[in-house]
Amino acid sequence: MGVVYTLNGPVDASALGPTLPHEHMPLHHFAWDKDEFEPGSKHIVREWMPAVLDDLMATPFRTIVDVSPIGHGRDVEFWRELVGDRPLHVVLCTGFYLDTHQPEWAKEKSAAEIEDVMVREIEEGIGESDVRAGIIKLAPSPESGQSRKVCRAAVAASKRTGAAITTHTCEKNRQVFDMLVGLGADPERIYIGHADFGSVKDNEYICRQGGHVLFTVWDINYMIPERQNYARFAELVKRGCVKNVLMSVDFAIMVHDARRPTFLSWTLYGVEGRTYSYLSRSVMPVLKRDFGLSKKELGIITVDNPRRMLDFRT
Repeated sequence: MGVVYTLNGPVDASALGPTLPHEHMPLHHFAWDKDEFEPGSKHIVREWMPAVLDDLMATPFRTIVDVSPIGHGRDVEFWRELVGDRPLHVVLCTGFYLDTHQPEWAKEKSAAEIEDVMVREIEEGIGESDVRAGIIKLAPSPESGQSRKVCRAAVAASKRTGAAITTHTCEKNRQVFDMLVGLGADPERIYIGHADFGSVKDNEYICRQGGHVLFTVWDINYMIPERQNYARFAELVKRGCVKNVLMSVDFAIMVHDARRPTFLSWTLYGVEGRTYSYLSRSVMPVLKRDFGLSKKELGIITVDNPRRMLDFRT
């Protein structure tokens, strides 16, 4: 197996263990031109994060993939401080969020220039650090010229480095997948995020083409009621797509407004205890008990599939 680069240096891909492939360390909802975390909010995060991380360490999960994109507070030294000496692997990303949540310079640069930024972060390091990004994050809007430019850059960077592309997609799963493939992306390196909203038909299509779908909207009933996404997820496994499905929680502590730096929230979506540990404590038991997923299948989904997503440096 190859090497995976993390917040605290390279690790063998075999050492990742159970992995949460779509999470966030503390971040900004807005985008700044630099990736320093808003300094006025650090003291609040320092109060909140230890208990959240300690709760995660009481589960089998030992790896988090942080999908906070460029400009959203990817503060390497601050995140290292928060993790401390916990045996936790944090994989960072490169890439961009929605058009309205990108640094201004991203709107001015060409696709080729943006591609070079992503490649540098993957091959050399983020900012002035030696922490290398392990995945590319996108929030595609096929109707937007800026979004398509960023997607072209990301596909080219993925082809140059082998890094996988993961997305913030929601309702347009198949459309986004087809667009990325049409731009030249390797289907096997595409991971469509928030696929919970998509139909079984569209998600199965992505899986059959070699792509992957990633579910995160567990128990947020005002978004997806009556555990419909649990049923969709289990149906994909039943149809033979176990090697193409992943799951995470999408938890974050977030600064919402640069003008109000101490206005922070936890993205719990109204569900008590919905932090990093929620997948292990709440979601996986339901999938086993009520939807018939086996221990072996859950192992493939939480260990093998994320490892394959991150292991591209052979």
